[in-house]
Amino acid sequence: RAGKFELANGGTLFLDEIGEMPLDMQVNLLRVLQENCITRIGGNKCIKIDVRIIAATNKNLREKIKKGTFREDLYYRLNVIPIYVPPLRERDMDIKILIDYFLKIKAFKLKKPIPIVRPDIYQKLLKHNWPGNVRELENCIENIVNMNGNTSFDFQNNLSVNKQTNPCTTNLKYDMCSLEEWEKKAIINCIHNCNHNMSKASKILGINRSTLYTKIKKYQINFS
Repeated sequence: RAGKFELANGGTLFLDEIGEMPLDMQVNLLRVLQENCITRIGGNKCIKIDVRIIAATNKNLREKIKKGTFREDLYYRLNVIPIYVPPLRERDMDIKILIDYFLKIKAFKLKKPIPIVRPDIYQKLLKHNWPGNVRELENCIENIVNMNGNTSFDFQNNLSVNKQTNPCTTNLKYDMCSLEEWEKKAIINCIHNCNHNMSKASKILGINRSTLYTKIKKYQINFS
């Protein structure tokens, strides 16, 4: 069966997180790059290929070379035209574009109206450090859409975002409490934000409805 390199013949192959590739696979990749030839698993025929390689990593490959976890010869084979992509926190205009993009995409995916983000919340999102870069922002926006469920955004009932707090949490009070107390607060908060729609709340919490009702009974939660 044709592999990725064979399928990409005449085109471009993107290798994400190249820094995580095991050393034995690095040897195989280096051989392909040197010989422009691949052999199918279980076969012995050399198949010529012409593939442009784009590799990405968030690791310091020079440091990995020093530690012996990345091959120096492969590094120089790949590092022909290096392109540095700055972290999200250094790209203010990109953050604005991505916030609007993810709001639309996540709302469509979750079949919800697009939330109207208040200016003060929007500023919090823009100023956050985003150590997890685009993936963290995407998860945060999905949380906003999930926990809102309408066309307005209330800071008090949704996210309080700054560099000292997790941007993808709700407005729970993070004092010193037991795991059970935290879970109880999370359930109450989620049900409240879902307007007491138990199916919706259980989906967001990642549990089935019967489990949700069991926990409501366990924690003696009363919404009356």
